[in-house]
This record gives sequence, C-alpha cells and structure tokens, in this order.
Amino acid sequence: MPGISFDDFKKTTRKIIDAHFAEVKRLISKGIMGAGEGSIFLFPSTLLYTKTETHHVFELIGAMRKLDPLQVKERNATSLNQVVNNFPPKSDSFYVLGTENAEPTNLAMCWKGQSLLGAFPDGSLEARFPGVKVFDSHPKIVSFSVEPNLLAIDAEKIRRIVLDNCMLTSRVEKLIRPKFVNFLYAASIDADVAEITEDLACLTPVHGQPVSGVQAANIGQAEAARAAAGFATLYLQGVRETTVTAFLEKHSEIIEKVYDADKVFYQPELEWREGNPDPTEFSIQPDVLLRTRSGEWKIVEFKLPLLDKRSLTAGDHARRRLTLSVADGVHQLANYEEYFGFPKNLMAAQELLGEAPSIPSLDLVVGSYENFDAEEVRQATRLQRHFDIIDYDTLMRLYLAATV
Repeated sequence: MPGISFDDFKKTTRKIIDAHFAEVKRLISKGIMGAGEGSIFLFPSTLLYTKTETHHVFELIGAMRKLDPLQVKERNATSLNQVVNNFPPKSDSFYVLGTENAEPTNLAMCWKGQSLLGAFPDGSLEARFPGVKVFDSHPKIVSFSVEPNLLAIDAEKIRRIVLDNCMLTSRVEKLIRPKFVNFLYAASIDADVAEITEDLACLTPVHGQPVSGVQAANIGQAEAARAAAGFATLYLQGVRETTVTAFLEKHSEIIEKVYDADKVFYQPELEWREGNPDPTEFSIQPDVLLRTRSGEWKIVEFKLPLLDKRSLTAGDHARRRLTLSVADGVHQLANYEEYFGFPKNLMAAQELLGEAPSIPSLDLVVGSYENFDAEEVRQATRLQRHFDIIDYDTLMRLYLAATV
C-alpha cells in the first residue's frame, strides 16, 4: 500500500497541531496550565514543512509570548539528516546516535528534553551560539569522538521520529552548527495516517509535564536565547529569504533590539513617483525599513546565508569582488538609495510611514560566520562605501548582547 502523500501529510498534521494549540489555549485560559513563578510561556510562530527524498517533516519554530496562528512555510531538502543535523551527510560521517548497519529500519524514535552534543572543550560551541548555556538544564549525551564529521542523529534510517525540546550539535571539520528543536516530527514516505496519528498523540497535554511545542523560560536572557535559537534554526537550514523575514516580523524584538528601533516596517511598498526610467517598476519593497530611537532611518535587506559557500568574495587582494549573489543584494540597496534621492518619492514614503524619513542608511544581511571574512568584504567594497554588510550570526549575537 502506498504511503501518505505530502499534501495529505500536511493536512493530517495541521489538523492535529491546530487541535493541540486550541487545547493549550483553553488550559491556559482556565488557569489549569501555567509557566511557573518567574517564567512565561513561549509559543512557536512558524510551522515549517519539509519534503525530503525519504521523509515528510514538520517543525515548530520560534518563541513568542503570544499564541498566534502559525505562519506555514514549505521547502524541499535532499535528506532528513540535513534537516535534523544542519549538515548534509558525507560518506565518512560519524553519528552520535545511529543504527548498527546504516540500513533503513522500522524504528519509531522519541527524543524528549535532552541534549545530544559533541565534545567541544575549546569553547567553540559557545562561540558559535552564545545562548547555548540556557539549555544546560537538559540531560546530556556527549560524544567524545574525534571524528572530523560528527552528526547528531542518523535520522534518515529511522521510520518515524519525534524530537521534542532538544538541543543537538553537529560538526564537519572545523564548522559547528547547533540546532535547538522546539518540536520536530518526521515520518517515512511509506507511513500511513494511522501511524502518524498514533505518534502525534504525544502532543496531548499531560498535567504536570512540559507541553510539546510550548517553552517555559525566564524573562530576559533565557527568553532571548530561545528566540535566537529559533532564528538560527531557520537560517542554518537555508530557507528562503521570505521565510526569514516573515519570522523576524513575528519576532520583531530581534530587529528592535539590534538596531535600537522604535518603528519597524516590514516589506513596505513605496511608490516610485519620479526618477525611475523603468516603466515596469512601480515601487520598491525593502525587507525592513526602520527608525532608530536617535531618529536615523535605515533599510535592512536580507539575502541567504549561503551555507554552501566558503566565502562571500572572489579574486585575490587586488581584484577582490563580491560573489554574484551578494552583489545582487548590493544592487538592490543601490536602487533603494536612488529612490530616496527624489523629493516626490520622499513624499510617497511620508504618506505610508506617517512622517518624513531622512535618507536611510543601508545594511545587507548575508552569509554566516562560516563564510564572512570582514577584511575580504572590506576589500571587495572599497569602491562602495554607502552600505554595511553583516552576517546572520553577527545579527543573532547582537540581539543576545542587547538583552544582557
């Protein structure tokens, strides 16, 4: 008998997820469910569906104080191990938790409230994700393997898998990618509705026990670390730019803290009224337009973290240049800069924003600590001094630093 289709997987699981959070809302409203003294509940903002060659997957991501309808996003990935471990597996990958013969099994695995870590005595894990200490309360399984390619779980060989409130880390050579999992479920493409429904019975709240998909955290650093962990979960999976910006709109405190902003507009559509020679371009739509508390206006444009690239630049010192995908973001910023150079366009912006903006400064967010070399980027932009480039990990660290 053929397994469930991806569309039916989404319909079946969405119904169960919606029923789960409706029950959570009821329990909270009745005073039956509480976060405990000094803590608050944090709810997911994003429901990310992923189709791989072997499994259908959904993941609940984010840490919001308000229980809002989930933003539903989709993507494709080659393997489940790439989704779970943030790395595609290699032929010499060593798994902390795997199967003996590396063959597909009928195992159904539930991993709840635990950390599965490699040994990083040099502090490189904390450097990669400064908020990791928030998850120290999790029971730990630590691998002391010296293998250069260390992945947390050989998830691809497991038929159905539940990861609930877990911290995982994987390493490929010198690169480390942590992954906090609020709730992730994966089912083999051969699984049927009955199997999936039985597995997801674990979402039913049980009095006195942690509730799946809902995090309890102290206000301040612990809360920020969980929001940052959700942000990293998205960009380390290489999702679309629109998925990242939609997440940031739900978690606007990240942008507000990083830029000390008192007004933030997400994807505002600003009409071209003069100065544009292209009759087919009627407006600009930057990812983020904000005003800082000091009164400065700024545009922040997001491109992909480019996890498959070793560098954001090409060429030697004398001919250093940005790679094509990064240069594309720079050209977008240049278009925005030109737009704000015309009085009639400023009037259009004032009508939308409610006040007359100053000509905004420009930021491009692209890459990660793995491929961002500040000196090489400086060399590649020697002739272009009208914008700044920062990477996703720096943005995340700035947010965590702003909550200290």
